[in-house]
Amino acid sequence: MTRLQKAILEVVKSSDKHLSAKEIYAKVQSAFPGVAMGTIYRNLNKFAEDKLIRRVSGLASADLFEGNLLPHNHSQCLACGKVADVHIAGMKEFVQEHIGDETVSLDLLVNVICSDCMKKDGNFVFEQPDPKVGC
Repeated sequence: MTRLQKAILEVVKSSDKHLSAKEIYAKVQSAFPGVAMGTIYRNLNKFAEDKLIRRVSGLASADLFEGNLLPHNHSQCLACGKVADVHIAGMKEFVQEHIGDETVSLDLLVNVICSDCMKKDGNFVFEQPDPKVGC
C-alpha cells in the first residue's frame, strides 16, 4: 500500500463521522497537495470493495464512507442531511421472523428530523409524497 493510500484509509478510519469523498480529499490534500479527486474516488471504491471501509449509499447526498465495519444501520436527517449510526437491538431477528427467509444482513436507513433541526424550527412540517404517485 502506498503512502497516499495509507493516508486516505487513515482519514476514513480515524473519523467518527460519515465522510464524503470531497471531505476526504480536503483532508488528504494537505499532506498530498497534488492528489487528484479521481485518485481519491478510485481508492475509496477499492477500499470499500475490499471491506476495509464501509460505503453508505442510497442517501439523499453523495456516497459517504466510514471506518466502522461492525453491523449497524443509519439515520439521515431529511432537513440537514446529517447521517448517524443507529443500533437497534434484535432488529435482524425481528426482520427474519417477519420475512421468513434467512436474513444475512440489514442495511436500514431511518429518515428523521434531527434534534438540531427541530430546535431551529419546532414547527417543522415534512410533506409526505402523494401515495398515488410512484411505488
